[in-house]
Amino acid sequence: MTHNGRDLDAWPKQGDPYKEIYRVRDKWYALFREEWINPSRLPLSKGGGTFKRTCDYLDKAQNFHQTIAHTYHPNSYAHYGADQARRSFSEVIWEIDKNCADPAGWQDWPILGDTRQGRLELVRWDPLSPNIKTFQPISDTFEVPDPIHATIRPPSAPGDQTVPARSADHQLNSGMFKGVFRQTGYEHQSSYKNPGAIASTLYSIVRIAQKATWTCGKG
Repeated sequence: MTHNGRDLDAWPKQGDPYKEIYRVRDKWYALFREEWINPSRLPLSKGGGTFKRTCDYLDKAQNFHQTIAHTYHPNSYAHYGADQARRSFSEVIWEIDKNCADPAGWQDWPILGDTRQGRLELVRWDPLSPNIKTFQPISDTFEVPDPIHATIRPPSAPGDQTVPARSADHQLNSGMFKGVFRQTGYEHQSSYKNPGAIASTLYSIVRIAQKATWTCGKG
């Protein structure tokens, strides 16, 4: 979270994104909006989602991730994009408008509008009444303060427009792969249209097949 080039806060602080990022609730910068979890407003008995139910799934995902961490087949190969021209999100940075003179209380600003493209309209509560979530009169007549905008900065890390190279490099740095192809020139979803990705995949398949133990069944 930044404002005028100054960091306001950053997460995770304790290295636990499941708890410090995914489970944040009732904040404009939270990852999960509860109205998005259950847009049809179905009751739980009919399959409707809840924040608690989402967190239960997060627990399962976290346990699974911890179980498979550092787990690779001993005869593994990999390829991935590490392209400066195919920027990916290695971190998500919200930037509050420079025309906001005082970001005090930014954690509790309500959302007035959302482009759903990484730009929010926010409004500041009356700083004299930070715990009262109603708009306070600015003059003799009720007025809504001018909105403040918060925008997610564009992706800045090399990658394949989806996975940042910093994450994919885990395969290279693990030292457990027989071969790793760090490539450029393709977007994640269309990677297998790229000649380099196809060639590295074919090479890997052949090398894996060469190490296979073959047995011939009786016809």
